[in-house]
Amino acid sequence: MPQGKWFRIGYAIVLLLLIAYLASLVDYIFNPVKAVLGAIFTPLLLSGIIYYMMRPAVKWMTKKIPIVFSILIVYIVAAGLLFLGFQVLWTPIREQAVSLVENFPSIIRSVQKWLESVQDAQWLSNFNEQEHFNLEELTARATDMFSQILNNVMGSVTAVIEAAANFFLLIALVPFIVFYMLKDGHKFESMLLRLFPKRLHKDAKLTFQEIDTAIYSFIQGKIVTSVIVGVLVYCGYLLIGLPYAMILAGVAAITNIIPYLGPFIAGVPTVIVALTVSPLAAIEVCIILLLSNQIEGNLITPKIIGKSLNMHPLTIIILVVGGGAILGIMGMIIVVPVYAILKILFLRGIDIYRREKKIS
Repeated sequence: MPQGKWFRIGYAIVLLLLIAYLASLVDYIFNPVKAVLGAIFTPLLLSGIIYYMMRPAVKWMTKKIPIVFSILIVYIVAAGLLFLGFQVLWTPIREQAVSLVENFPSIIRSVQKWLESVQDAQWLSNFNEQEHFNLEELTARATDMFSQILNNVMGSVTAVIEAAANFFLLIALVPFIVFYMLKDGHKFESMLLRLFPKRLHKDAKLTFQEIDTAIYSFIQGKIVTSVIVGVLVYCGYLLIGLPYAMILAGVAAITNIIPYLGPFIAGVPTVIVALTVSPLAAIEVCIILLLSNQIEGNLITPKIIGKSLNMHPLTIIILVVGGGAILGIMGMIIVVPVYAILKILFLRGIDIYRREKKIS
């Protein structure tokens, strides 16, 4: 059996994968681990995002006052801004949300009627006969899809209650986690350096800095671009008189976190609502989302994120689709920074290996 260095690494990887696979077959071992990881993942992810948002302000204030007081001041300012935003936005959002829930069945019926009117159009009937295009089947499928959406929305009371419980749990945990991350985050690098031999400490520090910059650029860029896209889309929706403009613009801002595919996800409910107004409104919605996506991708993102991630758009699309297939929406969100981290580790590892090989 080969005993080279790379073969030993290969044996270790195969052994770890085999252990993980066998553990997954034993429910009383794998399920508790899965439950624990699932419970801590969301709080840690949200805490990490808030940490990167607050860290620049805390660093700046730490130059003048102790770090604990810096964190407390940033917390107070953030709480004040949240309260102000809540006071300004809560009333219109609540009113639009209540109206949308009440009118959702009529929205679905309006879209169904529109599909039926399209089916009865003479020019489409001629196309149907000439091209053997079964529009009745397509309409039936669309109707079933809308009915299924309605049933899912109306039957999600339990999910809403669970989401509310998880939300309050996050509210209780996240501030404490973020506080200690801001206070003791600088110690994390020194802890990791102990895992490496002294000759690699410089390379390890550079690697940590690259990873930190990539994560910070991604989080900062996505938050800023999402806010800008939300404002642009909201203004566009107001111009065309789209109902529920604020909620639908919020959906566009949130889904913009998902690279490239976010506008398409936001477009589905928006187009459905626009069809209750007119087919022209649906076309205008598509134009607004397309323009906002082009402005964000070609003007805003390069200025804010720059070339820090250094990824081809096709690579990002493939990653987002793959992440969504494995972990759903959460996979779409985290797959790009995870790939960036792995890419940095791989390239740094290759450089260290080549240098060590030359020395030896």
